Amino acid sequence: MFLLAGLLVASSGAGEGVDSEGSYHFLVGQLLAEEGDYRGALESFEAAIALTPNDVYARLEHGRLLLRLGRSQEAVAQATVAREMAPDLDDVLLFYSEAHMRLAQDDPSALEKARQALEEIRARQPSNIEAMVTLGQIYLGESRPDEAAAVFRDLLGRRSGNRMVYSLLIDSLMRAGRSEEAEQAMQDALELDPGFTRARLSLAQAQSDRGDHVSAAKTLEGSPREVMADQEVQRRFAFELHQSGQYSRALQRVEEMLAEDPGYFPNRYLQALSLAALGREDEAIAVARDLLRSHPMNLDLGILLARLLESRQQPEAAEEALRAMERRLRSAGEIEHANQARIQRGLILVREAEWDSVVKLFEPLIAQEVALGDVGMAMILVEALVRTERHEEALDVLSRIEPGTLAQRRGWARQAEILYELGRDREAEELLSRLAAEGTIDDLTLLAEVYQARERYEEAVPVLQRALELDPDSTSLLFWLAAAYERSGRKPEAEALLQQLLEVDPDFAPALNYLGYMWAEAGENLDEALLLVQQAVEIEPDNGAFADSLGWAHFQLGQYEESQGFLERAAELVGNDPVVFEHLGDLYVALGRLDQAREVYQRALDLEADNAQAVRDKLSRLEQP
Repeated sequence: MFLLAGLLVASSGAGEGVDSEGSYHFLVGQLLAEEGDYRGALESFEAAIALTPNDVYARLEHGRLLLRLGRSQEAVAQATVAREMAPDLDDVLLFYSEAHMRLAQDDPSALEKARQALEEIRARQPSNIEAMVTLGQIYLGESRPDEAAAVFRDLLGRRSGNRMVYSLLIDSLMRAGRSEEAEQAMQDALELDPGFTRARLSLAQAQSDRGDHVSAAKTLEGSPREVMADQEVQRRFAFELHQSGQYSRALQRVEEMLAEDPGYFPNRYLQALSLAALGREDEAIAVARDLLRSHPMNLDLGILLARLLESRQQPEAAEEALRAMERRLRSAGEIEHANQARIQRGLILVREAEWDSVVKLFEPLIAQEVALGDVGMAMILVEALVRTERHEEALDVLSRIEPGTLAQRRGWARQAEILYELGRDREAEELLSRLAAEGTIDDLTLLAEVYQARERYEEAVPVLQRALELDPDSTSLLFWLAAAYERSGRKPEAEALLQQLLEVDPDFAPALNYLGYMWAEAGENLDEALLLVQQAVEIEPDNGAFADSLGWAHFQLGQYEESQGFLERAAELVGNDPVVFEHLGDLYVALGRLDQAREVYQRALDLEADNAQAVRDKLSRLEQP
């Protein structure tokens, strides 16, 4: 106020003309606005404009105050006059765009005028950061991310290294679905500024989202010391180590963080996961139980505990843990999560083949809720009803799935399978014709699955070919078609398609295994077959079918000692596959271990091997003197 008083005194004695008096009112308006006297400021700006109507900056200041007071329509009026007076002045164009952007909250058409003004600045001064950032954000707001990315990329070419602009460019590219370019922009940003934490975390997230956890861990591990000190970076690094299979390192990182913050839930949860992955299940169970005391409603934690208990051969305790979780969730009104807990209970019972218990668990709930789309429980109940010979009830459950959904069409496919089992082929074919008529990839895939389950591979072939026309790059569809070719006796076509698939995706483990096993079974290309199935096992070391293929390839090459470990491992992993036990029996015969051969051949027969007569013949030969 002392400065304002001085101005008043100076003005009263100056005796200058209209321009001087207009400048005085302009300055007074600015000072009053700073002191919060908005009414006085408005009056002073209006007086200044009345005295000096061509003073562009008086109109800008007046307009800015009007915007601050929420009077955007009046602010636009001042901006419009200012633009007419000084159309090439960047300050005017910036305010003109700002005023119209504010007005666009009530009148969306105003946004176009804001964008046009900023494009004028872009044509003259494309390095104006304020204007270009605003322009790019307008494009983002209009769902035009490609144009936003062009603005930000051009700006970075002129003002390299600006973190905010890099962040906006990355966001624009991600929104445009240009993920590879977004990742490259993140890497460019880090080359210029290794300490750019947000770009490093974003790059790691992008790599993780596409399943490349090794690269994500390396991105974070390359952080400068000050970035690695960030708690979010440390947590993400530990997570990516775990996801990439580096469990010991992940656990070490987690325990270092827990030493500083023992109660942080995400770190303790990751600790439990890492302990479990390292086979230290008792410790993992202790951590999970401790966490549940403070987080009794956390469904993921309850599922983790149940899985750990089940892996310790305690299925009853696992189910009881989920039962308690479900009870708490249902009492709290969290019905969807409670139902998920019940589904997990059902899966435990399924793995234990407790089919009557599965029916008892789901039947009351399904009868009330399946029409709302609770498909997970419906499908488990259907399987249990089929296993307990209650086919009509299974069909009834499937008929109540929410109509007009993909889930309903999944139900049609399962209904068709059940109807075939009951000998009601005409009804089954009618349902399959509905799937064919829908004609989407999902529907065609369901249709092909039914044909393959019924061993109608020749009919599956044209269905899968139709699906591939809709999605030519689908590796899963290529694989299923190759399998259908092979099963229908068209092995050269199957072989060519699998080789084509592996050219596209050399690490597609099912194709590596399928082609390798095809050759091994036929006694062809055995060295190459061995390499293929070795690669499949490296990718999925716990896959029993892959272990069997590798053991069989060694067997066919006469490498019996190498074969033994893989075939015995396969029998442990997939104890319900008669082919695995037949292979193991053949190996034991070759090794002269006849008692063990008899035992595993009998196991193959007990599992109802498709080539049961051949297995019986092998057993008979062992009984002959």
